[in-house]
Amino acid sequence: MNKKFSTLVASLLLATTVGTGYAQVQKGTISERPDMAYINAIEEGKFYQLTNGTKVLIMEQASNGTYVLKYVDFNKAELAKSLWSIKAEKKGASGLVFQFVNLASGLPISFDSDEIKENGVTPISEGTNQWVWARGVAGNAANQFYAMEAFFGAENDSVMTLTSGRDGVVSAFRYATKDFSQQIADRRLKFVAKEAREVYLNAYDLNTMLQTMPEDKLQLTFNAEPKKAQLDNEFTIRQYKAEDAVAENSWSIGTVTDLREKMEAASKALEKANLAYYEKVDEGSAADAELRKLLAGWNEAGEKTDRLVKDVADAKQVKYSAYLLYSGADEEVEALQAEISASATDEALLKQYNEALKVKTEADNNLKSANEKTKELEGIVAEKQKVFDDLSWKYDPVKKGIAQRALYAAKDDLKKHEESLPALRVAVENTKNKVDEAVNALNAKGELASELSAAITKRDELYKDYMTKLSTYKNLRTQLDEAKDAEEELYAKVDASTEDVNGIIAEIDRLLRIKKAATRWYFVAVDNYASAQSMGENWLSLWTGTKDAKGRKQYLMVDTAYMEDASVLGDKHQKFAITHYDDFSNYCSHVANYRDINGRFNFRFKYYPSADSLVITADGGYDKPETVKYWADRVYAGPVAGRNFVKLANLGDRQEVSLGAPDAVKGIRGYTLNTRIGLGLQVANKDAVPAGVYFIDVVNSDDKQRNGARLMLDLDGQTLTKVAPAEWDVMNFAHMPAAKWVVSESTIYNNTPVIRNQESTERLNDWGTYRIVSVKDGVITLEVKYFNYQGKRFTETVKLTPVTDVNENGYYHASFTANTDTLVTFTYLNIAGNLSVQIGNKAVGEDTILRVAEGEGTKFVFEMAKPAVEKYGVDKAFEKGQYYIRVNDVDKLTNNFKYVQISEVDGTEMLVVAGKETATPFYLKEVNCDENGVHYYALLAESKKAGVIDASGLIKAENLMIETRTSAFAVNELKTRFYREFTEEELSNNNMLKFYRTASTEKEYLYAAAPENDMTFLAVEGKGDNAAAAAEMTVIPTTEAGVLMPQYFIARNVVEQAGTIDFCGEEHKALEDSLACPHTKFVPDTVFGDFLVNLKIDTKKYGKYDWEGQYTRLAFLKGYAVKEKGVLPGEGEYTKLYIDGKEVSADNAHSATKFEFRLVNDNEEQDFLIESESHNKTYFDGGVRPKDGGWVKIQNGVPVIVAASYENAIQGDVFNADVAEGGATANDEITTSEITVIAGEGNVTIANAAGKKVVVSNILGQIVATQVLTSDNAVIAAPQGVIVVAVEGEEAVKAIVK
Repeated sequence: MNKKFSTLVASLLLATTVGTGYAQVQKGTISERPDMAYINAIEEGKFYQLTNGTKVLIMEQASNGTYVLKYVDFNKAELAKSLWSIKAEKKGASGLVFQFVNLASGLPISFDSDEIKENGVTPISEGTNQWVWARGVAGNAANQFYAMEAFFGAENDSVMTLTSGRDGVVSAFRYATKDFSQQIADRRLKFVAKEAREVYLNAYDLNTMLQTMPEDKLQLTFNAEPKKAQLDNEFTIRQYKAEDAVAENSWSIGTVTDLREKMEAASKALEKANLAYYEKVDEGSAADAELRKLLAGWNEAGEKTDRLVKDVADAKQVKYSAYLLYSGADEEVEALQAEISASATDEALLKQYNEALKVKTEADNNLKSANEKTKELEGIVAEKQKVFDDLSWKYDPVKKGIAQRALYAAKDDLKKHEESLPALRVAVENTKNKVDEAVNALNAKGELASELSAAITKRDELYKDYMTKLSTYKNLRTQLDEAKDAEEELYAKVDASTEDVNGIIAEIDRLLRIKKAATRWYFVAVDNYASAQSMGENWLSLWTGTKDAKGRKQYLMVDTAYMEDASVLGDKHQKFAITHYDDFSNYCSHVANYRDINGRFNFRFKYYPSADSLVITADGGYDKPETVKYWADRVYAGPVAGRNFVKLANLGDRQEVSLGAPDAVKGIRGYTLNTRIGLGLQVANKDAVPAGVYFIDVVNSDDKQRNGARLMLDLDGQTLTKVAPAEWDVMNFAHMPAAKWVVSESTIYNNTPVIRNQESTERLNDWGTYRIVSVKDGVITLEVKYFNYQGKRFTETVKLTPVTDVNENGYYHASFTANTDTLVTFTYLNIAGNLSVQIGNKAVGEDTILRVAEGEGTKFVFEMAKPAVEKYGVDKAFEKGQYYIRVNDVDKLTNNFKYVQISEVDGTEMLVVAGKETATPFYLKEVNCDENGVHYYALLAESKKAGVIDASGLIKAENLMIETRTSAFAVNELKTRFYREFTEEELSNNNMLKFYRTASTEKEYLYAAAPENDMTFLAVEGKGDNAAAAAEMTVIPTTEAGVLMPQYFIARNVVEQAGTIDFCGEEHKALEDSLACPHTKFVPDTVFGDFLVNLKIDTKKYGKYDWEGQYTRLAFLKGYAVKEKGVLPGEGEYTKLYIDGKEVSADNAHSATKFEFRLVNDNEEQDFLIESESHNKTYFDGGVRPKDGGWVKIQNGVPVIVAASYENAIQGDVFNADVAEGGATANDEITTSEITVIAGEGNVTIANAAGKKVVVSNILGQIVATQVLTSDNAVIAAPQGVIVVAVEGEEAVKAIVK
């Protein structure tokens, strides 16, 4: 395609897709040229353009948030920004003053005269907004061009007016009245108020109500609603969102598409024709150039042949002349030879000479005959050549072939004859030499001999010259033959090329005719498309904002069902319906038919701005004949132009909204739609809403039961819900960002403040439209228009009350890690009482469903599903965590360490526990908060939430969008210890303990075995053993009390050496300063002894006691432990251990020298595993509460550290310790004064305490029972293990219940 055509096509296609360059950066509908017709008066309530006929005044927001005026070409102005409300009022003697308020921004033209600098002021600002302008509001005065002026100063001696500068930006400037000049007069901006011409509104302007509302919803109005209507007015009963036409295959759009496709097809055909034509022209040019080149070569070959013909003839003549000279010389020699022969000579010499001469004569005769034969043959060749040459320009292939063959035969004869000549010449030369020899012999015979000798010499030279000329002649003859062959070959090529060129010329002529036809077709298609282009523009569809059960959008359409009982004079009237769009071409092959049905979903909105009037037309609505049963069977359905207007149809005593032709107005030549459809435009209320956080409460609702309700975002994050005051008692809205609304900024000279939900950040505008009624004492009153689940509109008044309690609540968001996780249980919020979340009703088996029931809840831990808590809400000011919920309850046996997930059970999605690979991540969102401040959460997972089935207590997964009731759960963080910490009372003064296995009938103590190969290993009592004192071990704390993981050195034979401190002599303000002084000398507390270690302490030295890292022996090694530097003697813990002079302990981490006592349950006995290792990359870097680690196990009667999982370890060797005196006693009877406490099986008996209050608690301080005794022999049920019994007035005592 050449450039001219491709540019034309591109410009047309561009015009249909992106419009003008300005439109690419504009959102709103572009203005038409202002209507400069005479107006009778400037009316309040109408909107005008301020113009000079080609330019219009607009107000738009700059990038810094301020508003500016611009005076721009009408086709670069958005309509909404160019419309102005003009209000005039009388003011004193100066006459009229005007206020101009922009429709889109809602702001007046206002400038602060005090802020005007040398170059004027540009941004709109609070200040003067009343201007002297027109001299009247009606008649000629309203149709003149005026400049806006505002007078100020003590004597009104200064003037502020407007001017436009670069890029049309308008600024205010000031001058003194006394300085007025023609230059100032010319500088002033003058304009007149004129009505705006009608335009088709685009989706953006419709959805923003011509940019007067920040919402994304269209609300149409009829100034006259249908009277006594039986059908809803589908245009005003709900809001819509205008979208690009959903039906692309409609009458208008389809027709334009057809024409565009035809234009594109014509363009492609033209491009193809151009391509073929120019390719053939290029081919012809190349062929012509080749032909010209061949002709030039042929001509050059002919010239060369002609030159060679002449050269051959000349050479032939030269050769012949040389031959004659040679022949004469030879004859002279023969004469002399004859003369000498006749003279008297030596007979023998003469005889020799005569014989030689005879032979030479014979050879000369032979050569002479051969030369004559050569002449004869050359003549024949010349004759045949001439015959052939004469036939070269004639088209007679037969004669030409015969002549050519005869020529070649003659040339072959000549060639064969010439091949015999060299032998004859050699014979002549030989005989000559014989003669010369004879002559030389007779040379002495006088003058004849000398003369003969000279003649022979001359003859020989002439012979050589002749031979040279003969060779030249033969070479030229050969060249001539070659040149003639080349010339003949070139001629054949020229002949063939000439035929090719002639064929190409004919094809070019044919392609040129095709190209001309394609060009005509293309320009016709372009004209047709350009003419129809506007027909396919500005079509939109109205979406209700809802979807059907299959998720399909619901649109307004011209219904295919007619109004029932609405026949007037036999006419049928079409109504409107709401349904999903489905391309009717799927059901009907008739183009006109399905395009009519599709077009019923498309509408155009022609807007008359100054009258706020919309003319709405549909792109389909052709009738169905009564004889046709189904719409798909219509034979013809044509365009409905002229009767496709949305109107009020007069149906007897009632009116209905229908589609049809405008009605004629009686008495005048005009038509009417019987109503005025509009946007109900008014300048936006610009009361300032203070920035802040608010609750929104309903004040006056169409639904009276909702009055006083609080507005909040539902759990689905999409819909609004209203919480009635009766439900507020269990809700703390201050903890719920979904119930709070944020206004980020406030200024009357900026956008209307956007009200956003604090959680979702969605705008209140997205659910409806609002209008500010008042702002008073911090409370904002709005009029809000909502739509219910059916899409029906209702209106209510709400108030915004400031939120005073600022907090970060909303979602549970503790950032748990592997080292700090916490056991939790869940409590279900219900009327019945304290119900907890449990796993089924069995510890072992397949019952993995979660349920709520009375009793102790299953223990869980949270694991972060994402690396960290998430930021959400306005300004990302809130945090929420997403968690996997893992069982951490040894009582659940097979279900321990499993994860909560949503899984289908018998067709219902339930909450169950299973492996981590299918775990469901949950958010915990606060939904309730009781009077005790306990937070209750909904468990959310994508589109599901946890819900309790009341009848069974089972917990199922409910659909957020469907289920309205929400189950709430409190998270109870348990302060359960994971490691046993020995109290000072249990350790007493010497920190002596004895560790034993709990699984054996008799206590089997760990003890220090007798030294073996200089090693003292840890051993365990076997049958008949009695470790006695060897089982006593000193337990030395290395951590302060109350830490998550208490750690201990275990030693024997310890000797403690008290430390000393020598303070410096300087005065310091505090003890801490003295201790930190480098001059203070410390000798820390030190304890020496044999310390129990895991022999992984030195794998090189003790590697033989470690079996592949699986089993490792324990032994006592000599060493000493010290306290941290700076710790006063007698205070703090021993933290550093030295063995063989090297420090071998690690701070606050597992090591081969420290041991932890990992509790295996929360029973009173406090049984534990003896923990040494925590596996990760090494044996000791896995952190607190490892799942994989190393614990003491009795393997084949030998205590070792076994590498195992925690689950396997608790099935192995569990230990406990005998504590010092003062711990819980196993005595069955404890007496305090006269009162006696007797421990039994599952109970405790208290004697002699009638009338006293008794409190029984477990070792953790949790109260088991409390009551006032009515008997001196009271029996109280108590759990197994250590309990504390406190009798009123007595010291508390401990007892062990069996």
